[in-house]
Amino acid sequence: MDTSKQPTISSPRRRHQRHPLDFKRSIVEQSYQPGVSVSALARANGINANQVFAWRKLFREANSLPGSEPASALIPVTIEANEEPATPAAPPACLAPLSATSSHASSPAVLKLEFQHCCVTIEGCPDAQLLRTVLACLSR
Repeated sequence: MDTSKQPTISSPRRRHQRHPLDFKRSIVEQSYQPGVSVSALARANGINANQVFAWRKLFREANSLPGSEPASALIPVTIEANEEPATPAAPPACLAPLSATSSHASSPAVLKLEFQHCCVTIEGCPDAQLLRTVLACLSR
């Protein structure tokens, strides 16, 4: 057995870098800017592009991107007065009790949702799942 010391060749290994949360948030915000290449942004900051994508996923799941709101955020609602004179009308069929019968025509229920980028009007009696889906799509 050879007891002499043989030179060892070691490669310089990069240790795991720990970046401050503000740095990560800044990189993620920059990566969402129009025309920004994630690869170029990562190279400019001395990190791997895969790391930027991992941080984006982390922030997206935590809902901590600028301008994002938690899923349970309240949506502003505006109630406007009806221009027609108030006349008692029977409730829509979906809101009327099962035992009640209406002899006169009833006006359909109307739900009008106005967002920054669109306006949605729903007439009639949509089911709860449809309303959840519409609100989820609009709040994105």
